[in-house]
Amino acid sequence: MNFLPLLLSSILLAAPPATAADEMSPDQRFLAGLRQRGLFSLAERYCIDRLARENLTEQQRAELTIQWARTLAATAVNSPPQSRGAVWQRALAVTENFAEQHPQNPRLLLVRLQGALGLLDRGELARQESQMVADRGEVIEEARKFLAAAVSRLDKLAGEVEIELRRRSLAGRDEPGKLSAYQLASIAKNIQYQHARACRNQAQCYAAESPDRVHALNRAVELLQPLAGLDPRHPLAHKSHVDLIRTRRLLGDLDVARQLLQSLVQQELPAPVMLRARAEQIRLELAAGRLPDAISVIVRPRQDAAAVSAEFDDACLDVYLTAWRAAVDAKDKAGAAQWQQQATRMVRRIDAEHGPYWARRAEMRLAGYVRGAADPGDLQMLTQAAQSSYRSGRLDDALGDYDRARQLAQKQGNADRAFELGYVAAAIEHKRRKHEAAMTRFLGIARAMPQNARAADAHLLGIDHAAEMTKQRPKELLDGYMELLGEHLQHWPSGPTADVVHRRLGRLHAHARRWKDAIDAYRSISVADPAYRETVEALSVCYRAWLDEAVAAGKPVETLATTAADWFESLLKDSRGALPEKWNSMQREAVVAAARLRLNYTTGGDRYSRAEHALQAAIDDSADATPAWRSAAESLLVYSLAGGGRRREADAVLKRLSGGSTEAMLGMLEGLGRLARDEQVTQRRELAQLQLDAIALLPPDRTAWSASQKRTLSLLHVQAQANAARTAKAALEKWRELEKKSRPQSPRWFLAKYRVAEMHCEMGNKQQAKKIITLLELLHPEMGGMRTEFRALLER
Repeated sequence: MNFLPLLLSSILLAAPPATAADEMSPDQRFLAGLRQRGLFSLAERYCIDRLARENLTEQQRAELTIQWARTLAATAVNSPPQSRGAVWQRALAVTENFAEQHPQNPRLLLVRLQGALGLLDRGELARQESQMVADRGEVIEEARKFLAAAVSRLDKLAGEVEIELRRRSLAGRDEPGKLSAYQLASIAKNIQYQHARACRNQAQCYAAESPDRVHALNRAVELLQPLAGLDPRHPLAHKSHVDLIRTRRLLGDLDVARQLLQSLVQQELPAPVMLRARAEQIRLELAAGRLPDAISVIVRPRQDAAAVSAEFDDACLDVYLTAWRAAVDAKDKAGAAQWQQQATRMVRRIDAEHGPYWARRAEMRLAGYVRGAADPGDLQMLTQAAQSSYRSGRLDDALGDYDRARQLAQKQGNADRAFELGYVAAAIEHKRRKHEAAMTRFLGIARAMPQNARAADAHLLGIDHAAEMTKQRPKELLDGYMELLGEHLQHWPSGPTADVVHRRLGRLHAHARRWKDAIDAYRSISVADPAYRETVEALSVCYRAWLDEAVAAGKPVETLATTAADWFESLLKDSRGALPEKWNSMQREAVVAAARLRLNYTTGGDRYSRAEHALQAAIDDSADATPAWRSAAESLLVYSLAGGGRRREADAVLKRLSGGSTEAMLGMLEGLGRLARDEQVTQRRELAQLQLDAIALLPPDRTAWSASQKRTLSLLHVQAQANAARTAKAALEKWRELEKKSRPQSPRWFLAKYRVAEMHCEMGNKQQAKKIITLLELLHPEMGGMRTEFRALLER
């Protein structure tokens, strides 16, 4: 590849020049082969492993460093634009680290030269690609930056070589172990060639006929002319001759360029050089506006049928694109189709034979032609141009191409194709995480074509990006996000995407503690939704939070709790009202949710038996259930059995709960505490003892418990001890202790007040009980929602 300079040791040897392959070291030949096959990672690994050895000579270490830097440069050239930067930096760092660590290495000059050539490669690549992108400003500035850096380093190296050559001339001899005068002279010629190359590239960064362009091209001519006149066997002779032809062509000196070409092809040239010469001939003919003559060069038989040249094939692509444009201008549809086919076929050939760099270059040129000159009615080519721009890593160009293709498809009445092209463009912005742009594109195509089979998916993806933006600016964007969710349900009220939207609405309402809205959203989700178990779990949380708030506010909850429990139970039963024979995870979640609601928030006489029946059936078929679910279900079963007066069975289940989840055990203990509150003293003691037995099953190590869990257990323990006390006096002390440990006006505080008054009644001290109740009523008229219980105690 002409953009990747061949820095071979043959230029540096004192013997007469020979072929490069003959003078490559084994390492050079091996690594060149790996790079030629695109095995860049393997080549780099080889260099790193070899450089780790301690027995390398100074020459070997310098050579391997150069090969490593060249491998990284080749990796960068063959990588997409967005991933090149770091690789280029590593390539330069390899040479600069060597210079820092081995300042006395006799081959340091060559390593530093490779560093300069890496910058030149980077600048040349950016310059080439700037000619094939829609917005070239940023890329052309990058090219100028690195070309200028390369020229600066080359000038410095050239000066150092010249000084060293003068010193050697005065000394009249070479120094052992260092580069010879002949080698230094060869390096000087190579620097001169690379300097000319840099000047040519700098010229091409400016407008045609501008002073900067003309000056840089004339400088390149000055540097190349003596090199083109070298012995034809010299490695730089033919390369410089071809570059001189190119430079003269760029200056507009077509006759001079043609004379130089004629003098070159009269020589006996290797097949690769002949193909490069033909490539320049093609471009000369195209520059002169002689398309038929350029075509004749293509069809001329090759000197070596097996020889391949990326530059020649690239020039052939120029011919096909030019002929295509001419046919379009002449309104020759058949001819345009033929040349279009030829250009497309050549792009595929370049891809197959010359590797990623040349393939990307060819695709970008094809895309650039289609973008600027193709028949606007050719949807296939517009689409291909978009795909080429995308594969080349020029995503902004790809977006523009996809937009043009989509607009053409719409104009042609091909709605499905227009949607597909718009979807791909939106997906590009999605991949780049440009949330606002992706949102706008996805929502746009969904709204424009709502009947498309993928419209709902596209709209949901737009909502996804809106969600990402809302996370950053919730106060500003949340209302708009909610509107998008509503819009989705308006256009696509059913199906998988609707379930996703209902779930998101449920979460948003739940977060805002709008429990009814959250429940309405969750209950709108289809039972067929794969994540319906999580929906049931979320509904359980919402119902309980809603009911807890109602209880705290002194509002009635019986109807709401019963309705909710009935709904959860409806998920369990078939059309005949029978429970499942085989329980799934959703049904298990539902049975636990229903039992919690019935046991904790309703007062119906059958609540214990209904909960116990369903829970037992689920537990009997729970071999594959999670330990957490089993713990929760069995804790509720203890509660329901105890509430139904089946204390012995409850105790038996309790013994199986050892090691259950903390939350499940605490929930069961609280449930037993609520039961005890509604029972007479004798039953209360039995329930309290059940609580104490359960507490004994809890693990002694509670370091992982939250402060809230520890506080809850402490209060439950005191309450159970009070209820289990053998005498009213002992119980009175326990309830007083619980009262002190409870937050004033909390449910436990009012319960403790009630129990203290109750103990006074049992001890025959009804006057004291009356004082407690009367004062409490005066200070807290609602009496914590226990007014009825306190009044009943006074009348006992």
